[in-house]
Amino acid sequence: MPASPVVASVVATPSTTAPSTGVMKTPTRQGEEVPPSAQANVPVEPPPTVIATRIEAASGVVRIANGGEVYGATCARCHGDNGVGSQQGSALLGASNRWSGPTLLNELTNGHAFTFGFADKLSADELTNVVAYVLASF
Repeated sequence: MPASPVVASVVATPSTTAPSTGVMKTPTRQGEEVPPSAQANVPVEPPPTVIATRIEAASGVVRIANGGEVYGATCARCHGDNGVGSQQGSALLGASNRWSGPTLLNELTNGHAFTFGFADKLSADELTNVVAYVLASF
């Protein structure tokens, strides 16, 4: 009598996921696991911390892009499109080496001896976005 074929079904559960490799471990008929090298690559959803990091990075990119738009419309006329400054505004080149984010945000919000603040002209998000753009770009 010929041997009947073995049919196995695989159900992805947290207990069958290899956290170190991110590859599903396929149980065999006897309950043993097939080595990851013998399996097909089955995508596994990344852990929440990886997803949160990706979202944070994406939101940082969006924040910088939005800040660039506000900078172009509001700041570039004095500080220049490329941050080199003009007769009306100082250069912003090397901003990340000269100012911290909170210091720059405070100056943009409240002003200082050389410029007025923008608290009444820009929202808190717009100000934060401009700081992100300046620190990332100049």
